[in-house]
Amino acid sequence: VEWSIWEGLSFDVYYSHFLRSISNLTFVDPVSGIVHSTSKNAKQNQELSASINWPTRLGIWSGYHSVWFNYNKTTFTEEFDRAPFFGIGFGAYFYENFDLPKEYFINTSLQINRSAWAGNQQSNTTYNWNIGAGKKFLDGDMTLQIKVNNIIPRKQIGRSVGSNFSSSSFFQNQFTQFNVSLRYKFGRLKAISNIQDAGGSSQGGRL
Repeated sequence: VEWSIWEGLSFDVYYSHFLRSISNLTFVDPVSGIVHSTSKNAKQNQELSASINWPTRLGIWSGYHSVWFNYNKTTFTEEFDRAPFFGIGFGAYFYENFDLPKEYFINTSLQINRSAWAGNQQSNTTYNWNIGAGKKFLDGDMTLQIKVNNIIPRKQIGRSVGSNFSSSSFFQNQFTQFNVSLRYKFGRLKAISNIQDAGGSSQGGRL
């Protein structure tokens, strides 16, 4: 079910119910420590998700926002020898921009995310937060900006569950970054009165 109104506000709900859904029968050999995994049909899988998205424009403030939620439940047959898997995921994205006097501006974006995979895996909550400030020159053709990215460094922590084991993983490859950028726009796109098809000889000159 999807619903949208006012040129940007949207809401959707999704539900699925699968019988004999595909999953993995995974276990660790207690003697050798080797992980054995094979595809098997679970008993059933149910998933419910919902999201809402809305833009904002009010005076000097403009932005875009999105929030979503996901619930997942997988029930297994006796050969899996494990309890049902309950996975909960959620996320949010917020972007805000403020146009200040004398062509100054401030913007910030925040993304929160947590994921769940049907049957055996779930991640921790991660954050991606950026803040920037700058000034426009030459009627907006030139922009000078200072930005701080990954204010909260992202740490990927996951959890995997099998028939006779539970494991966790940790991974991080991003850290706080400080950037200074200078952008200049050399021209503006002009309307083309006659656009040829992709086989035209002049397509290479349009870029």
